[in-house]
Amino acid sequence: DTRDLNQITPFGNKMTVTRITEEELVEALDDKVEDSMESSNHRPGIIQVGGLRYEYSKSEGEITKMSFIDRDGNEHPIDIENPRKDKFYTVMADDYCFLNDNAGLGLKHRYDEAIVVYDFDKNKIVEDYLRKNPEPIEIKSDGRIKVVD
Repeated sequence: DTRDLNQITPFGNKMTVTRITEEELVEALDDKVEDSMESSNHRPGIIQVGGLRYEYSKSEGEITKMSFIDRDGNEHPIDIENPRKDKFYTVMADDYCFLNDNAGLGLKHRYDEAIVVYDFDKNKIVEDYLRKNPEPIEIKSDGRIKVVD
């Protein structure tokens, strides 16, 4: 129920849609992988994604491969060695992810340029989904994020 959702994610951050460059996307995710691998308290930093796939090296603490998945399910490789500054992706995340440099993506300038900032958090999105789809949800790995070595 909604009380359970609020216990899982009690923060009430506003969902935000903005555009970021391919270079910002690669750097932000790579930074979070690196932070996670270097964390002395094992604080997770891996960013959960939809519409992307990426692999990272646990030993190197960096992303080794990334691709964008379009609406038709087609996979398009992203050149992580030379990400483009002129190619943009529309991204949705809560405002905390954009605004927080340490635990988030640290893309405040993109938050300031947001396409829309909704007056609700991700709990409302999950609640609406569950109301429309009352059958049990099977949670399983779908290969969006892979650890190599």
